[in-house]
Amino acid sequence: MYDRCVANKFINGKQCTIAWYVDDNILSHVETSVVDSIIDTIEGYFPGLVVERGKDLNFLGMEISFLTKGKLLLGLVQYITGMIEELEKALEPYGENLDRNYPHPAAKWLFTVKPDTGNLVVEKANNFRKFVAKLIWVMKRGRPDFEPTISFLSTRVKGPDKDDWHKFKRLIC
Repeated sequence: MYDRCVANKFINGKQCTIAWYVDDNILSHVETSVVDSIIDTIEGYFPGLVVERGKDLNFLGMEISFLTKGKLLLGLVQYITGMIEELEKALEPYGENLDRNYPHPAAKWLFTVKPDTGNLVVEKANNFRKFVAKLIWVMKRGRPDFEPTISFLSTRVKGPDKDDWHKFKRLIC
């Protein structure tokens, strides 16, 4: 199996890897001069690149820290913290907050759809869609325990109702 967004090539006898997703890229090679040369080539086609270097990087919302030789730390803390702060601001006009704690992300009634529940106002429905999409990303990269809840909520993005909103907030809290 391979990923079409990752390329590997041996340069000077060492593996060089580049991965890309839309406009985010990550490049690695043991020799700094090889990295510099590749960045210069890419910059020739796409001037104005923002280049981040070092042992601590951010790629697609993932924090990457290179520790000792052969050891790597991946995290999503900054992404999730930023998402929660953004959601808290979005909840302010409705007098809502994220102050509850639940033992797990879904209740036994997760897959129950109540036909008499009112639809969300447009702005809340838009926030529902945006944050469900962000949570799909989080689920795939670091929170597989969210999958049943996110899978259900993603089927509800076309016309989310107040009960869907409650299920969403339960997941976040």
